Amino acid sequence: MNPTGPSPAVRRWMPLVLLAVIAGGCDSRQQVDTQAQALRKVVDGRGVGPAMGDDPVPSAREAQALWIARRAIARMKFLTDSVSAKYGIDINQPPAAFNEQEYYATAARHPEVRRYFASYAQYAADVRRNAFPWLRERMREDAARTRLGGDFERGLARGFDRKVPDFQRSMETAEASAKEIVALHDYLVSIGPRVHWSGGRVLFDRNDELDRASEMDRHARAGFQEAAEFAQRSEQQGRLDLQQLTTEITSH
Repeated sequence: MNPTGPSPAVRRWMPLVLLAVIAGGCDSRQQVDTQAQALRKVVDGRGVGPAMGDDPVPSAREAQALWIARRAIARMKFLTDSVSAKYGIDINQPPAAFNEQEYYATAARHPEVRRYFASYAQYAADVRRNAFPWLRERMREDAARTRLGGDFERGLARGFDRKVPDFQRSMETAEASAKEIVALHDYLVSIGPRVHWSGGRVLFDRNDELDRASEMDRHARAGFQEAAEFAQRSEQQGRLDLQQLTTEITSH
């Protein structure tokens, strides 16, 4: 067994899968540059801006497009932090014991591992079910506050909707993997008297129990790896979309 923690990093990568490419002619260079800079800061995690409070709509059409994108990303960052706090977890930081070999022989001493992943499964299910309808409605409201028009709103909605199914499947995978780790924890506790930590190694009295625990562990971690790989692809694509968005708009 080679323990490594799950790496969903949702606060960083989930907003990036929502970026849509929006371009047009330039009305006001200063407004566009200001909104482009603010958008980059949000994507880089250097601030979320006033998306949940006073945030005046810029008058330039292209700045309005950037304004909508920034607010959508900031809201998603706010949402994922809020939902994880609701379940009392840091989605980027599983319990330290989970990443130690000794855990497999001492699972009964670490109920925090079970609590964490049970809560993580609830978190993933909550985001998968509720995040996107809420965010889509907020984006629709923001678009309605601008003068970008119905074609823009429809295009924005289509771009958003294309990205949602893959992300929901990724969250479903993460949810299932978290539940598998809960099951692994329970199994390790049940066989605890026959698993030992000795000389820096985990020793199983029975090979069949070693095989079962190893397979459960492998399958659960593979699911988190799949989610992490999706995260990496989404982040790369999101940054490309952002670069195209800001380049096309600010070059006019």
